[in-house]
Amino acid sequence: MTNKEFIKRIYHIATLEIKLKELYSKISQNDIVSGCTTFNPYKILSNCIEENNCLYDSDGIFLASGGLVDNLYYCKQYVGDSEDDFYGTIYFKTNKQGQFIVVDYCC
Repeated sequence: MTNKEFIKRIYHIATLEIKLKELYSKISQNDIVSGCTTFNPYKILSNCIEENNCLYDSDGIFLASGGLVDNLYYCKQYVGDSEDDFYGTIYFKTNKQGQFIVVDYCC
């Protein structure tokens, strides 16, 4: 890789980081996210299965139960040691059949 290509790539990384900060700032105002210290969307799952108020991945592995909250997401939540902090994974349903955005969170 030439120096010119290197500079071009780190420039793109920097602009993406700036855009990410702007996007995180905008979503932090949503009630789902408010109060969370961590909100990390990191993966998109396809071909998930919704059955009996539970969510399974494409291999049939259990992901979450309790049904679709507000017709928007499934949540697998845990309570921390002090019992006033929560963490887990949210699976946001997209417009595409069987597709979910995986988000780790901590509040």
